[in-house]
Amino acid sequence: MKKFLFILLIMPLWLSAQLNTSYNHFLHFSVKEGLSESTVMAFEEDQLGRVWIGTRNGLNLYDGEEVKIFRPQPESENKGL
Repeated sequence: MKKFLFILLIMPLWLSAQLNTSYNHFLHFSVKEGLSESTVMAFEEDQLGRVWIGTRNGLNLYDGEEVKIFRPQPESENKGL
């Protein structure tokens, strides 16, 4: 009987702890997955849930499925005009 009461008292505490646990999902990105460089300088999530990743070799956009790289355009020959 004591064992049953103990379990009855502990069960709500255990359930409460299980419900309050948040599960975070982490992804690992590297050059192999399409990142422009392995050293990340900054990252930010936008309002659409996309992740922008800044490296020295370009700005990367992860949309949940693939990585798209944005690099600076080569300087124009007419820059001074």
